[in-house]
Amino acid sequence: MTKRQNGKRPPRPPMAKWGCDERLVVDDVEVISALCRWFCEGKTAQQMADLANKHLPLRTQMTREVPYKLLQKAGRMGWLHFRPPPHESHRELLRERYQWLQELKVVHSVARADVARETAKELLRMARSWAGDQLHIGFAGGHSMRELARALARELCEPKKNLPATIWFHALAGGFDPEDPTTNPNSFFNYFIWEDIVDVEIKFHSLGAPAIVRSDKSSDLEEVGDIRRAMDAVKLVDIFVTSGTSWQDPDSALRKRMQDSKGSFDVLEKEGCVGDMLWRPLSRNGPITTATLHRAMTLVDLSDLPALIADGKRVLLMLSPCGLCHAPKGDLLDCVLNLEEPLITDLVVDSQSTGQMLAREDTREWR
Repeated sequence: MTKRQNGKRPPRPPMAKWGCDERLVVDDVEVISALCRWFCEGKTAQQMADLANKHLPLRTQMTREVPYKLLQKAGRMGWLHFRPPPHESHRELLRERYQWLQELKVVHSVARADVARETAKELLRMARSWAGDQLHIGFAGGHSMRELARALARELCEPKKNLPATIWFHALAGGFDPEDPTTNPNSFFNYFIWEDIVDVEIKFHSLGAPAIVRSDKSSDLEEVGDIRRAMDAVKLVDIFVTSGTSWQDPDSALRKRMQDSKGSFDVLEKEGCVGDMLWRPLSRNGPITTATLHRAMTLVDLSDLPALIADGKRVLLMLSPCGLCHAPKGDLLDCVLNLEEPLITDLVVDSQSTGQMLAREDTREWR
């Protein structure tokens, strides 16, 4: 066969648009997969090029500059992932002291995406062990929860055994950041629509409600039809999933919104606010129930969680450093784990936050 067939030139391989030799290879994805494997084995660029020249069906010799161009492409396409190991020493220390936790993972990483992927895997493990054909999962909002939803949707694209026939996702709050609507849990549902999910049917209960309401008007809003239906549906939730932020973090959405609400910030300061979960404030004495002028519109309060846990519900907390300033959340973790009445059942946390917590002087006296 000649280079031309029926007077037409053969199509150019797509690798040309990546700045590589267009004559290099026929199937560039196969080359990328090999390069990713060799890179994960610790091979240098020259070693990867030598292996490619020896073992792959290339049309011309690969130079040492090409592997990193293709690895960059793999990263942009989401094909290349780092899976951090567990931090076993931190986990053992926490497990010894907080035996009431049902599941505990300490991810040896400071990256939110790494903690989100491990949390997604934990959610899947819980889903496989859940009895019944339907599972209801409630999502709080925020950047971390958005990352988790995306990771979970990707996990569900791979065939999985023993999953419930149907998984329902519930929005537990309105969008808390008006400048970033992607932190609204209703927006997370798009991940489960766009991805090609297999082996399970996905359904939703959204929440059409304002993010912030006057505390003295919240009960009126609860009588609105759509909000009332969402509140009724939340009674079905089996697993409540939330993240949290430290009150001292200047990027805390709760802190920013309370600073905009007359007197609300001062109330929370006086009550000793340490941080928030489910966008509700928390102190070392437990959930802060003192009324502020404004509050987040949520379907579940922190004070509801002990009764829900006693009823067999699970509350999974994902903690990772702030995605903006990268500050760890050891103070919030210390607070949550040492409450007289636990508000969570399961924890996935980064190693920097656990390290910060374990280094605190007040953690030397364990309850």
